[in-house]
Amino acid sequence: MAYSLDDIFIDSIFEVKDIYDVSLKIEPNTHPVLMIECSVKENQNIESIVRNLYEKNLTLFTYIGEQRKGLFTGIVKDCKLVYNNKISILKIKVVGFSVLLDREKHTRIFQDEELTYREILSYVMPDTLGKVVFNKEDIKVDKLLFQYNETDWQFMKRISGVGESILIPLFHENGVRLSYGLPRSAKEIELQEDFYASGNHIHDKSKDYDIEGIYHMFYSDEDYELGTVVKNRGLRFIICEKEVQTIEATLKFHYKVCKEENIKSKRVYNEKIRGLVISAEVVDVKAEDVFVKFSIDSGLEKKRYRLEWLPITGNVMYCMPEVGSRVKVYFGDRDESKNVFAIECENVSSFSNEIKGIVTKNGKKLHIKDNGIELKGNNKMGISGKNLTFNSPDSLIISARKKVKIKSDMVEINADKDINIQKN
Repeated sequence: MAYSLDDIFIDSIFEVKDIYDVSLKIEPNTHPVLMIECSVKENQNIESIVRNLYEKNLTLFTYIGEQRKGLFTGIVKDCKLVYNNKISILKIKVVGFSVLLDREKHTRIFQDEELTYREILSYVMPDTLGKVVFNKEDIKVDKLLFQYNETDWQFMKRISGVGESILIPLFHENGVRLSYGLPRSAKEIELQEDFYASGNHIHDKSKDYDIEGIYHMFYSDEDYELGTVVKNRGLRFIICEKEVQTIEATLKFHYKVCKEENIKSKRVYNEKIRGLVISAEVVDVKAEDVFVKFSIDSGLEKKRYRLEWLPITGNVMYCMPEVGSRVKVYFGDRDESKNVFAIECENVSSFSNEIKGIVTKNGKKLHIKDNGIELKGNNKMGISGKNLTFNSPDSLIISARKKVKIKSDMVEINADKDINIQKN
């Protein structure tokens, strides 16, 4: 069925007189964009329309018999008024509802490696906002995931790359609809168009996804959904891209098809994660690993991620943080699940950045300095290349189960009062 511009209608806050041009593009991992050029009926204030149309919903539709068929619904993101041959023309840009996921940035940590992609994506986009349709086997993520200062849309695209899947925006008049994996339409067609082109492998740097293997491109007068099965020479392909153009006042639909398993999101990373240090509370300690609770945890975790305890002093003395203490967690790689360590305790050290050391919860400290080692408690001991110094505001006791031997060319003992040496 061919769609003439005379058969196309717009539902929004204004009444359309004539539609001059329509173009639409729907691709994986991208907000769909509809561009319209139209005029409005004479009895309307066109300047007021331009001022008030921004962020309003707009639906492009037609009729099949008596049945209304939606072609696209989205949110107006731009509207310009152009005068052409004394005709006032509106140029309108409409973006799909998936743009609602791309407004606010969030920070969340998903620690539980047992969580599945469905659980995480359903949490990021709750039912109140829309729905994710899963067209790929649901599996465990098997790693820590960190949404750091990212919009939900950015994070969901990144997750689709981790899961070797794809994110497809779907048409829906009342909210966000996304498909995780290529959608699966019940409709099947044969590739019998007058023209089609074929290719092998698409690695386009401007796109967030790659297509491996054979793909076909064809155009048609028919409006097919993404996910429609296209048969060609005994092989089954899936429509993965759709573009609509106006040619001679008629909508022409251009499609790209590929094998379902051959389209995947590119593996992308959040570069802002590398080098982050985040505070966390220790909830468990096992051997030389710790388990922590972040203030930005998602709340979905039934298990916590195992973090290796790697203080800057090393752990030769096996000094582990206690449950309830706070530690700093370091993210050393753009891949948030790699090189993640607990590196030091918080709020117990008065060390400057130049001093390394260990401190207990009671305030006893070991300072490792360039000129020696210093132990501090109520007493003080300093060891350097020149001197061994013991200081105490009270008694100083040296005891051993066997001999205490002091050997030197000269031993000097000074006291303001008495010096007592006793043998038990």
